[in-house]
Amino acid sequence: MARVAIVTDSVADIPGEVAKALGISVIPLYIQFGLETFRDRVDMLEEEFYRKLESVRELPKTSQPSPNDFLQVYRALLNMKKEIVSIHPTAQLSGTYNTALLAREMLGNPDEIEVVDCKTGTAGQGLVVLEAARAALQGFGSGQIVELVKSMADKVRMYVALETLDYMARNGRVGRAKVFMASLLRIKPIIALLNGEIEPVDKVRGSSKIIPRLVDLCGEFVRTAKARAAITHAKAFEQARRLKSEMESRLGLTDIMVSSMCPAVVANTGPGALAVAFYEPGQPEV
Repeated sequence: MARVAIVTDSVADIPGEVAKALGISVIPLYIQFGLETFRDRVDMLEEEFYRKLESVRELPKTSQPSPNDFLQVYRALLNMKKEIVSIHPTAQLSGTYNTALLAREMLGNPDEIEVVDCKTGTAGQGLVVLEAARAALQGFGSGQIVELVKSMADKVRMYVALETLDYMARNGRVGRAKVFMASLLRIKPIIALLNGEIEPVDKVRGSSKIIPRLVDLCGEFVRTAKARAAITHAKAFEQARRLKSEMESRLGLTDIMVSSMCPAVVANTGPGALAVAFYEPGQPEV
Protein backbone atom coordinates (compact mmCIF):
# COMPACT_ATOMS: atom_id res chain seq x y z
CA MET A 1 0.00 0.00 0.00
CA ALA A 2 1.29 3.46 -0.98
CA ARG A 3 2.60 5.55 1.89
CA VAL A 4 1.79 8.78 0.00
CA ALA A 5 -1.83 9.82 -0.59
CA ILE A 6 -2.71 12.05 -3.55
CA VAL A 7 -5.40 14.68 -3.03
CA THR A 8 -6.88 16.86 -5.76
CA ASP A 9 -10.17 18.60 -6.60
CA SER A 10 -12.97 18.13 -9.10
CA VAL A 11 -11.32 20.45 -11.65
CA ALA A 12 -8.89 17.60 -12.47
CA ASP A 13 -11.76 15.85 -14.33
CA ILE A 14 -10.62 12.36 -13.38
CA PRO A 15 -13.35 9.72 -13.78
CA GLY A 16 -14.57 8.42 -10.43
CA GLU A 17 -13.61 4.84 -11.13
CA VAL A 18 -10.07 5.88 -12.07
CA ALA A 19 -9.67 7.99 -8.92
CA LYS A 20 -10.89 5.10 -6.80
CA ALA A 21 -8.57 2.58 -8.47
CA LEU A 22 -5.54 4.83 -7.93
CA GLY A 23 -6.48 5.93 -4.41
CA ILE A 24 -6.93 9.61 -5.33
CA SER A 25 -9.02 11.75 -2.97
CA VAL A 26 -11.10 14.30 -4.93
CA ILE A 27 -12.48 17.36 -3.12
CA PRO A 28 -15.43 18.97 -4.95
CA LEU A 29 -15.75 22.64 -5.83
CA TYR A 30 -19.09 24.42 -5.33
CA ILE A 31 -21.64 25.53 -7.92
CA GLN A 32 -24.25 28.14 -7.07
CA PHE A 33 -27.49 28.64 -8.99
CA GLY A 34 -29.15 31.64 -7.39
CA LEU A 35 -29.52 30.80 -3.70
CA GLU A 36 -28.90 27.08 -4.19
CA THR A 37 -25.40 25.68 -3.69
CA PHE A 38 -24.25 22.25 -4.84
CA ARG A 39 -21.04 20.25 -4.50
CA ASP A 40 -19.56 19.55 -7.90
CA ARG A 41 -20.33 15.95 -8.96
CA VAL A 42 -21.62 15.12 -5.46
CA ASP A 43 -24.91 16.98 -5.05
CA MET A 44 -25.03 17.84 -8.75
CA LEU A 45 -24.03 15.50 -11.59
CA GLU A 46 -23.41 16.60 -15.18
CA GLU A 47 -26.88 15.70 -16.46
CA GLU A 48 -28.65 17.79 -13.83
CA PHE A 49 -26.21 20.65 -14.34
CA TYR A 50 -26.91 20.89 -18.07
CA ARG A 51 -30.67 20.69 -17.52
CA LYS A 52 -30.50 23.49 -14.98
CA LEU A 53 -28.17 25.54 -17.19
CA GLU A 54 -30.75 25.54 -19.96
CA SER A 55 -33.52 26.74 -17.66
CA VAL A 56 -31.85 29.73 -15.96
CA ARG A 57 -31.14 33.21 -17.25
CA GLU A 58 -28.19 33.94 -14.95
CA LEU A 59 -25.01 31.89 -15.18
CA PRO A 60 -24.08 29.81 -12.14
CA LYS A 61 -21.22 30.93 -9.95
CA THR A 62 -18.43 28.67 -8.75
CA SER A 63 -16.25 28.70 -5.66
CA GLN A 64 -13.36 26.71 -4.27
CA PRO A 65 -13.77 24.11 -1.50
CA SER A 66 -13.83 25.46 2.05
CA PRO A 67 -10.89 25.01 4.44
CA ASN A 68 -13.07 22.55 6.37
CA ASP A 69 -13.47 20.40 3.24
CA PHE A 70 -9.70 20.06 3.11
CA LEU A 71 -9.35 19.56 6.85
CA GLN A 72 -11.70 16.58 6.81
CA VAL A 73 -9.73 14.84 4.07
CA TYR A 74 -6.30 15.75 5.45
CA ARG A 75 -7.15 14.60 8.98
CA ALA A 76 -8.52 11.29 7.76
CA LEU A 77 -5.37 10.58 5.75
CA LEU A 78 -3.04 11.71 8.55
CA ASN A 79 -4.87 9.35 10.91
CA MET A 80 -4.01 6.60 8.43
CA LYS A 81 -0.32 7.59 8.79
CA LYS A 82 -0.16 8.87 5.23
CA GLU A 83 2.03 11.53 3.72
CA ILE A 84 -0.08 13.84 1.54
CA VAL A 85 0.60 15.54 -1.78
CA SER A 86 -2.29 17.89 -2.57
CA ILE A 87 -2.38 19.01 -6.22
CA HIS A 88 -4.59 21.87 -7.42
CA PRO A 89 -5.22 24.15 -10.42
CA THR A 90 -3.29 27.29 -11.20
CA ALA A 91 -3.66 29.92 -8.50
CA GLN A 92 -3.97 32.47 -11.32
CA LEU A 93 -7.51 31.23 -12.05
CA SER A 94 -8.68 29.49 -8.88
CA GLY A 95 -8.53 30.04 -5.13
CA THR A 96 -8.41 26.30 -4.41
CA TYR A 97 -4.62 26.15 -4.04
CA ASN A 98 -4.61 28.98 -1.48
CA THR A 99 -7.46 27.36 0.46
CA ALA A 100 -5.48 24.12 0.61
CA LEU A 101 -2.52 26.08 1.99
CA LEU A 102 -4.78 27.67 4.60
CA ALA A 103 -6.07 24.26 5.69
CA ARG A 104 -2.48 23.00 6.04
CA GLU A 105 -1.65 26.07 8.13
CA MET A 106 -4.69 25.43 10.35
CA LEU A 107 -3.25 21.98 11.05
CA GLY A 108 0.05 23.52 12.10
CA ASN A 109 1.85 23.14 8.75
CA PRO A 110 2.70 19.47 9.28
CA ASP A 111 5.65 18.10 7.31
CA GLU A 112 3.40 15.28 6.11
CA ILE A 113 1.39 17.63 3.83
CA GLU A 114 2.70 19.18 0.61
CA VAL A 115 0.44 21.50 -1.41
CA VAL A 116 1.35 22.05 -5.07
CA ASP A 117 0.09 24.45 -7.75
CA CYS A 118 0.26 22.41 -10.98
CA LYS A 119 -0.14 25.61 -13.12
CA THR A 120 -2.88 24.08 -15.25
CA GLY A 121 -6.39 22.69 -14.89
CA THR A 122 -8.99 20.26 -16.28
CA ALA A 123 -7.25 17.83 -18.72
CA GLY A 124 -3.77 19.12 -17.83
CA GLN A 125 -4.37 18.84 -14.10
CA GLY A 126 -5.76 15.35 -14.62
CA LEU A 127 -2.55 14.24 -16.35
CA VAL A 128 -0.42 15.60 -13.52
CA VAL A 129 -2.54 13.97 -10.84
CA LEU A 130 -2.58 10.59 -12.60
CA GLU A 131 1.19 10.59 -12.91
CA ALA A 132 1.58 11.55 -9.24
CA ALA A 133 -0.77 8.71 -8.22
CA ARG A 134 1.17 6.20 -10.32
CA ALA A 135 4.42 7.35 -8.71
CA ALA A 136 2.87 6.96 -5.26
CA LEU A 137 1.81 3.39 -6.07
CA GLN A 138 5.38 2.68 -7.21
CA GLY A 139 6.63 3.67 -3.76
CA PHE A 140 8.04 7.14 -4.38
CA GLY A 141 8.17 9.51 -1.42
CA SER A 142 6.30 12.80 -1.14
CA GLY A 143 9.38 14.88 -1.93
CA GLN A 144 10.00 12.94 -5.13
CA ILE A 145 6.36 13.25 -6.16
CA VAL A 146 6.38 17.00 -5.53
CA GLU A 147 9.44 17.34 -7.78
CA LEU A 148 7.69 15.25 -10.43
CA VAL A 149 4.60 17.49 -10.29
CA LYS A 150 6.68 20.65 -10.51
CA SER A 151 8.64 19.33 -13.48
CA MET A 152 5.40 18.33 -15.23
CA ALA A 153 3.95 21.79 -14.65
CA ASP A 154 6.60 23.08 -17.07
CA LYS A 155 5.99 20.33 -19.63
CA VAL A 156 2.25 19.85 -19.85
CA ARG A 157 0.61 21.75 -22.68
CA MET A 158 -3.14 22.21 -22.95
CA TYR A 159 -5.41 23.62 -25.63
CA VAL A 160 -9.09 24.39 -25.22
CA ALA A 161 -11.47 24.93 -28.14
CA LEU A 162 -14.57 26.90 -27.23
CA GLU A 163 -17.88 26.43 -28.98
CA THR A 164 -18.93 29.89 -27.82
CA LEU A 165 -17.34 32.95 -26.22
CA ASP A 166 -20.58 33.87 -24.47
CA TYR A 167 -19.65 32.25 -21.16
CA MET A 168 -16.26 33.94 -21.00
CA ALA A 169 -17.95 37.23 -21.83
CA ARG A 170 -20.48 36.83 -19.05
CA ASN A 171 -17.60 36.09 -16.68
CA GLY A 172 -15.87 39.29 -17.77
CA ARG A 173 -12.98 37.68 -19.66
CA VAL A 174 -14.04 38.73 -23.19
CA GLY A 175 -15.80 41.82 -24.53
CA ARG A 176 -19.31 41.60 -25.93
CA ALA A 177 -18.21 42.98 -29.32
CA LYS A 178 -15.85 40.04 -29.79
CA VAL A 179 -18.62 37.62 -28.90
CA PHE A 180 -20.95 39.18 -31.47
CA MET A 181 -18.37 39.07 -34.26
CA ALA A 182 -17.32 35.51 -33.41
CA SER A 183 -20.94 34.38 -33.52
CA LEU A 184 -21.58 36.23 -36.80
CA LEU A 185 -18.54 34.71 -38.49
CA ARG A 186 -18.93 31.24 -36.89
CA ILE A 187 -15.47 31.63 -35.34
CA LYS A 188 -14.37 29.05 -32.76
CA PRO A 189 -11.47 30.29 -30.62
CA ILE A 190 -8.68 28.04 -29.38
CA ILE A 191 -6.85 29.07 -26.23
CA ALA A 192 -3.90 27.66 -24.31
CA LEU A 193 -3.24 27.51 -20.59
CA LEU A 194 0.50 28.06 -20.18
CA ASN A 195 2.23 28.66 -16.85
CA GLY A 196 -1.10 29.50 -15.28
CA GLU A 197 -2.03 32.09 -17.91
CA ILE A 198 -4.75 31.94 -20.58
CA GLU A 199 -3.36 32.81 -24.00
CA PRO A 200 -5.19 33.00 -27.35
CA VAL A 201 -3.68 30.56 -29.86
CA ASP A 202 -5.87 30.43 -32.94
CA LYS A 203 -9.40 30.63 -34.28
CA VAL A 204 -11.13 28.48 -36.88
CA ARG A 205 -14.26 29.00 -38.95
CA GLY A 206 -16.84 26.36 -38.10
CA SER A 207 -16.90 23.44 -35.67
CA SER A 208 -15.69 20.94 -38.29
CA LYS A 209 -12.22 22.48 -38.29
CA ILE A 210 -11.66 22.28 -34.55
CA ILE A 211 -10.41 18.69 -34.35
CA PRO A 212 -7.91 18.86 -37.24
CA ARG A 213 -6.49 22.08 -35.82
CA LEU A 214 -6.17 20.68 -32.29
CA VAL A 215 -4.31 17.64 -33.66
CA ASP A 216 -2.02 19.94 -35.66
CA LEU A 217 -1.24 21.96 -32.54
CA CYS A 218 -0.49 18.81 -30.54
CA GLY A 219 1.68 17.49 -33.38
CA GLU A 220 3.95 20.54 -33.11
CA PHE A 221 5.12 19.30 -29.69
CA VAL A 222 4.45 15.55 -29.51
CA ARG A 223 7.69 13.84 -30.48
CA THR A 224 7.09 10.18 -29.65
CA ALA A 225 4.22 7.72 -29.30
CA LYS A 226 5.11 7.52 -25.58
CA ALA A 227 3.44 10.89 -25.00
CA ARG A 228 0.44 10.74 -22.70
CA ALA A 229 -2.69 12.76 -23.31
CA ALA A 230 -6.04 13.58 -21.77
CA ILE A 231 -9.16 14.90 -23.44
CA THR A 232 -12.05 16.50 -21.59
CA HIS A 233 -15.30 17.72 -23.07
CA ALA A 234 -18.39 19.70 -22.10
CA LYS A 235 -21.28 17.61 -23.43
CA ALA A 236 -19.32 16.94 -26.62
CA PHE A 237 -18.62 13.21 -26.36
CA GLU A 238 -18.64 12.56 -30.10
CA GLN A 239 -16.14 15.37 -30.68
CA ALA A 240 -13.94 13.97 -27.92
CA ARG A 241 -14.14 10.47 -29.42
CA ARG A 242 -13.15 11.78 -32.86
CA LEU A 243 -10.28 13.80 -31.39
CA LYS A 244 -8.96 10.71 -29.60
CA SER A 245 -9.19 8.67 -32.81
CA GLU A 246 -7.36 11.35 -34.82
CA MET A 247 -4.59 11.64 -32.24
CA GLU A 248 -4.14 7.87 -32.27
CA SER A 249 -4.00 7.62 -36.05
CA ARG A 250 -2.02 10.79 -36.86
CA LEU A 251 0.29 11.02 -33.83
CA GLY A 252 0.51 7.33 -32.89
CA LEU A 253 -0.56 7.92 -29.28
CA THR A 254 -2.00 5.04 -27.30
CA ASP A 255 -2.34 6.47 -23.77
CA ILE A 256 -5.26 8.93 -23.97
CA MET A 257 -7.77 9.41 -21.16
CA VAL A 258 -11.18 10.80 -22.13
CA SER A 259 -13.50 12.32 -19.52
CA SER A 260 -16.22 14.93 -19.17
CA MET A 261 -15.54 18.39 -17.79
CA CYS A 262 -16.91 18.97 -14.32
CA PRO A 263 -19.73 21.52 -13.98
CA ALA A 264 -17.40 23.95 -12.20
CA VAL A 265 -15.26 24.15 -15.35
CA VAL A 266 -18.19 24.20 -17.80
CA ALA A 267 -19.66 27.19 -15.96
CA ASN A 268 -16.66 29.13 -17.33
CA THR A 269 -16.15 27.50 -20.76
CA GLY A 270 -19.73 26.79 -21.77
CA PRO A 271 -21.16 23.61 -23.32
CA GLY A 272 -19.37 22.23 -26.35
CA ALA A 273 -15.88 23.05 -25.09
CA LEU A 274 -13.14 20.55 -25.91
CA ALA A 275 -9.78 20.41 -24.12
CA VAL A 276 -6.69 18.35 -24.84
CA ALA A 277 -3.51 18.15 -22.76
CA PHE A 278 -0.34 16.13 -23.34
CA TYR A 279 3.24 15.63 -22.21
CA GLU A 280 6.23 13.38 -22.78
CA PRO A 281 6.68 11.28 -19.62
CA GLY A 282 9.91 10.96 -17.69
CA GLN A 283 10.80 9.07 -14.54
CA PRO A 284 11.53 10.80 -11.23
CA GLU A 285 14.86 9.87 -9.73
CA VAL A 286 14.70 7.27 -6.95
